[in-house]
Amino acid sequence: MKAHGLSIACALVLCASVLFILIEVPVQAGDKVTEEEAANIARDAYIYGYPLVTLEITRRV
Repeated sequence: MKAHGLSIACALVLCASVLFILIEVPVQAGDKVTEEEAANIARDAYIYGYPLVTLEITRRV
């Protein structure tokens, strides 16, 4: 059961990361995301996504 919860947690983090990328960075065609912007996106995804995943895993236990 723990492996199942871990896979769900990973999927939720991945989904949250993608959503933050799509929402936070309005990129025009041909624009490149800088390394600093990518680091900021990853940090925000972790800060805001991790508590959601933890809450969901805790709720299911």
